[in-house]
Amino acid sequence: YLKSLVQSILERFPLCARPKFHEYYTPHWILQFYTKQTNKFVFNINVPADTICLEIRLSTETVEKLAEKMEVINGQLEQELKRFGCIGCNNHCEQENLREKNGVQYCIGYAEARLLTLYVTSEEDIKSALMLLEMEQEVLDWE
Repeated sequence: YLKSLVQSILERFPLCARPKFHEYYTPHWILQFYTKQTNKFVFNINVPADTICLEIRLSTETVEKLAEKMEVINGQLEQELKRFGCIGCNNHCEQENLREKNGVQYCIGYAEARLLTLYVTSEEDIKSALMLLEMEQEVLDWE
């Protein structure tokens, strides 16, 4: 699935990938994706041993768009979205930065609270990953 996912990403989005070996765990490598124009970091794909994992900190706009589609989202993506919320960061906002839309709670003050981890184990997971990236590109304009 890795080849299919990476090939689709590089064909659809103005991004470039850089491989990196994990310093502490082997075998484990990371594909880091950056915008071609501004060289800004966008997301990682982690590949520890025989697992493929997309890690992306979603924008609040993308989380809101996904929340609007919750009735058609299921499986792993649904579980990840329901996992969002307050992570007890050092901002000490006392949950003032917490928002809720269609049953999805998310923090607008700390991107790490919107870290989505999607394990790619099927073609359906690839479709979910590409949908997420398309939403992010619309919001963040990776050109």
